[in-house]
Amino acid sequence: MDSPFLRSGAEQLLLLPGRGAVALLSTGRPVFSSVNFTLNDAFMRSAFSRDASGRPRELGDIYRSTKNQSHSGVLNRNFSLIGDPSMRIGLPDYDLVVEELTDPEGAALDTLRAFQRFHLRGSVQDPLTAATLSLRSGEVEVSLFDKPSTVRTLGQTSSATSFTEDLNRLFRVAAPLADGRWEVMGMMPLQMDYRDGFGRFRLFAQLDAGSSAWGTARPIVGGSLALPEDRDPPQITLEIQAEADSRGQFGLGQLPYRLHFRDSSGINSSPLQVGQDLLLQLNDGEEEVLNARFRAIGGDMRQGELQGMLRGLVEGENRLRIEAWDIVGNKGVLDTSIFVRDIREFRILSERLYPNPGGGLRQIDLQHNRPGENLVGTFRVFTLTGQILLEKELRYPLADAQLQSIPLNFLEQKGRINAKGTYIYKIELRSEKDGTSDQRSGKLIIE
Repeated sequence: MDSPFLRSGAEQLLLLPGRGAVALLSTGRPVFSSVNFTLNDAFMRSAFSRDASGRPRELGDIYRSTKNQSHSGVLNRNFSLIGDPSMRIGLPDYDLVVEELTDPEGAALDTLRAFQRFHLRGSVQDPLTAATLSLRSGEVEVSLFDKPSTVRTLGQTSSATSFTEDLNRLFRVAAPLADGRWEVMGMMPLQMDYRDGFGRFRLFAQLDAGSSAWGTARPIVGGSLALPEDRDPPQITLEIQAEADSRGQFGLGQLPYRLHFRDSSGINSSPLQVGQDLLLQLNDGEEEVLNARFRAIGGDMRQGELQGMLRGLVEGENRLRIEAWDIVGNKGVLDTSIFVRDIREFRILSERLYPNPGGGLRQIDLQHNRPGENLVGTFRVFTLTGQILLEKELRYPLADAQLQSIPLNFLEQKGRINAKGTYIYKIELRSEKDGTSDQRSGKLIIE
């Protein structure tokens, strides 16, 4: 921050309007990377601990512990806390605990091997008393990562160094949490590192009343059992989450979708097996890898889903190909077509101004056929004789298909629109991509 000619990343985070960081632990001048490492390590050890009452620590306490545990002579004096020292980090309220890891017959498992069927059970607990919170409900998401991978830095400004990171997620499954308990069942995939070592369960739950919980566990992962008898490919179903016309055609250039999968062994989403990714291809274009979006549902790895957006649709027929592999190596394919019409011209599909009749505060909902493009909206209000009383322009980068709750405040016009009566409103949406536009208008009644 000591250079008036360069804006650091910390300054960007602090000054960006409407986004950025709630607080910063940053430097006032350049520092050595070795000092950064020591201080970052101390910060991570302090940031996620709790005070004696079980609450997340205040930023001031975290800052003090970080500085005291990272002595580097005068070199760590450049670091300052920019933020409210009394603020607490919003850590999850409760702990998620793995209580049992067994085979289907109930025998305890000490190692998760390829093709091993397992049941994983746990609970949500109070972090101070370790008591199970039996009245809690919600949804738990369980991810299992293979053994950590070694990653090496580029060494562009200092000597290259190595560190470990959990990169290879073997599966992700969501399970219901009821009466404070949850359960996941499934089969370990073929696509894993067969050397024995500690993997990692990452657990997160969104609970009722807006609270949350988290946890982790370190099972041994490695080895393999016999390949099970399964020759059936995965079943794939496509659901387009938009309304089609009477002929089954869609009037949007982008379409939200959901893919559903079922398989007796489970769907592979691991990146370790080359050539066995979840893939989507539109109109012979580039294949899109969907592994990171997939998750099993219902606590059962034999069923799962993922969501996404089909972009780049063209007028007429659009060919779609989806490929999926199960965890024992069977391949399933879905080839289908989606028909799209009337997307060459920009169109406002629907508009609603409310409340109407009403007072000086109104809102507008719009639906259009160009989601994902940069749009400019112009909103005008006229008298019945054509005099402009209000004009407002808004820009929508990468606009959603539905623009909701656009505010119009006639009270800001300082008396220009203060009489009860009937006025005319006019809405124009314009695409910055090709300059095409569409308009809607109607009556606006103030009472």
